[in-house]
Amino acid sequence: VKMAHMRRSLSVDKNLGAASEPLPAPVQRVFYVRGGIAVDAPSLNARIPTLLHNASLVLLGPGSLFTSLIPSLILPGVGEAMLAARGGAQRILLLNAGADRESGHLPASAIVSAVCDALSRYGQLPLVPSHILDAIMVSEGCTTHIDTHILSAMGIPTVHYVPCVCTQ
Repeated sequence: VKMAHMRRSLSVDKNLGAASEPLPAPVQRVFYVRGGIAVDAPSLNARIPTLLHNASLVLLGPGSLFTSLIPSLILPGVGEAMLAARGGAQRILLLNAGADRESGHLPASAIVSAVCDALSRYGQLPLVPSHILDAIMVSEGCTTHIDTHILSAMGIPTVHYVPCVCTQ
């Protein structure tokens, strides 16, 4: 899987290097590329807004932040659907239990900001974290720094800690 850094046209293979070694440059934006050229995102499955609107729980994650989660979240219509789910569904971000090259060095608040930026399609929608997330969920022993004071200031005061049942 390759990601591109728009300003410097840097391609990075996230699978090269040690899992704990951060990427050589921070990811600033995720976008779709075809043949080396940025293209419009694919269309959202028409059932998704209704499914999100009718859900009692929307769980985002776990997964690689920039190559699994954000490519799905930047699709037009996902941010709007998450806003529409605001009244009924619990919206929770489940953080990875272990570090990875994409986000292992980021505190929880930066991961929340990246998710919010993606759902707003980098400023196209007026979203703040409390509009799209109610809480984060973290495995006990998670290596991500949980900066609760910043999360609370972002409007996400709830952090659920759950036992980690990990297999290697």
